[in-house]
Amino acid sequence: EDPACCDVAPPPSESATEAEAAFTCGQQQFWGKCDEPWLIEGGFCRYSCGRCDDDAPPAPAPLPEDGGGGGDGDGDYDFRREVRRKGSWNWAEREARRARRKKKDRVRGKVKKVYRYLAPRD
Repeated sequence: EDPACCDVAPPPSESATEAEAAFTCGQQQFWGKCDEPWLIEGGFCRYSCGRCDDDAPPAPAPLPEDGGGGGDGDGDYDFRREVRRKGSWNWAEREARRARRKKKDRVRGKVKKVYRYLAPRD
């Protein structure tokens, strides 16, 4: 595995809302956007989209927010927050599991009530 291959999230468009600006590479991959030309040509989300072996050059380093470089002020960008490991973006899977669990619990509660109602009383 190439240690230089990482996910650099695409920059938000000028018309993007605040919620759209927070889309991660995991979300882009989940929604099937990995084959979008702008994502490939920009070199974004290479790790999540499985393009680490491509000959495409990596995306340019994003500019630090608020003019702040690294903690030591040398202008280096801290990529640790950009790197996403496979599986760390499974928010959709986690939400689906949570919804299924809630539904099961609701059904179990109804079944218990029915059994209590039908159970012979002494």
